[in-house]
Amino acid sequence: MKFFKKYSLLIVLGLFFAASRSYLLRAFWFDEALTLLNFAMLPLDKIYWSYVIPNNHIGFTMLLRIWYLVMPDGVAPDVWCRMLSFAAACGFIVFSWSNFKNFVFRTGLCCFAVSVPFLIYATSVRGYMLSLLFSMITLYCARNFCFRGTLRSGVQLFVSTLCCVSILPSNLFVVGAAAVCAVPSAGIKFWKRKRFYWLIIITLSAFALFWLPLLGQLIRASELGEGWHDRAASLVAGVVSFAACTLPVLLSALLTSLFPGRISRSRHLILLSFAAVLPLVFCAKVAPFPRVYFPFFGIYLWVISVYASRAFALVRKSKGFSVGKVKVVYAAFSVGMVFLINTLSITVNMLSTVNKGAEQDDFFAPWYCSESHVPHETAKILSQTEFQYCYLSFSSDPWSVMYYSALNGVELAKFHFDGPRGRVQTLPSGSAAVINRNEDINALMKRFGIKCTLISENAMHRIFRVW
Repeated sequence: MKFFKKYSLLIVLGLFFAASRSYLLRAFWFDEALTLLNFAMLPLDKIYWSYVIPNNHIGFTMLLRIWYLVMPDGVAPDVWCRMLSFAAACGFIVFSWSNFKNFVFRTGLCCFAVSVPFLIYATSVRGYMLSLLFSMITLYCARNFCFRGTLRSGVQLFVSTLCCVSILPSNLFVVGAAAVCAVPSAGIKFWKRKRFYWLIIITLSAFALFWLPLLGQLIRASELGEGWHDRAASLVAGVVSFAACTLPVLLSALLTSLFPGRISRSRHLILLSFAAVLPLVFCAKVAPFPRVYFPFFGIYLWVISVYASRAFALVRKSKGFSVGKVKVVYAAFSVGMVFLINTLSITVNMLSTVNKGAEQDDFFAPWYCSESHVPHETAKILSQTEFQYCYLSFSSDPWSVMYYSALNGVELAKFHFDGPRGRVQTLPSGSAAVINRNEDINALMKRFGIKCTLISENAMHRIFRVW
């Protein structure tokens, strides 16, 4: 028992390291390559003023720019870029473990750390893991401010909120969830205390400071309608994915809520934090991609652990039970359950189906985590092929092919694909054409009035010469 208590954090980190290795070595996909090529290569000030599409997670992209500049020699650029989110994941685990010492929360944290969604975003060149880290820092700072109400705690809250919302504008609602969870720390009659109103002012002013200068771009980006048109499906996917990462704690919370306890009425306010996602689902032009819910997961894990922890209060009152042994069994069972849920093919397939299958699943079995995602192999073939013009179909994941082709010395100006700036009109004779393995080359030949000869193929693409 003493061994587990002393080295428990190292054990959690060790489990996370062991589980994440294969995810660190996967190839870039569309959004990651786009982030690096289109935004992270810009000067820092231009990154801020380039919110033309939601793919630019500004705060994360700025940090990625600095991170890329200090890349050591001999390190693969894609692995190095993934290490930024990996470091954020380690920071999330260490910070959460150190500042939220509830045993059930720590058990849930261990479960979360070995779940597939966590592993994906812990190694993703996107801002979701950094958002998760700052969401927990904001939760801690918000509770501290509501309890103390000091200038120092207010400044800490402002800075943490600013960092959180700088990554994604939708993180305003994540901050809102953190603020709701912090309100009980202000006392039973919180509405009579100035710090309650300062909590609202501080969080909103941090959001306004960062996003008001970009308001026009923010509105235009929101009008692009990127997301899921099926609002209910988006919400269900988020809820099911969260449950799959934290099921033992969630079940414990539901079961113990059936028994009378000493949770004060004001503490029940934290349940309102679950409503923070609803404006994202029902008030936007379309519901968000479920991955936008990921930064909420840490806060919601803390909320359910508050209720689930009452189970051990009941154990203490029962005779014949050793609390220490019960905790060890509970932790081992919980981590084992979540690991099986996230690895057994039958459960993974079910969870992926809820997330609309491999093409849109961002949590359990996304296509870009499969063994057939090999844009680097295609790029190597293209680097050995002579062409002045290369067409990439949109389904071929053009940005990842372009990224790895650039690493192989191919000029980016040679690549063309159908995008927001317009569709490709002609394919000159002698061009190369890359399509997804599942696409029909006859449709391409009919569209451009050309003939094609197969040059090469792999698990992801077919490469043709145009005549």
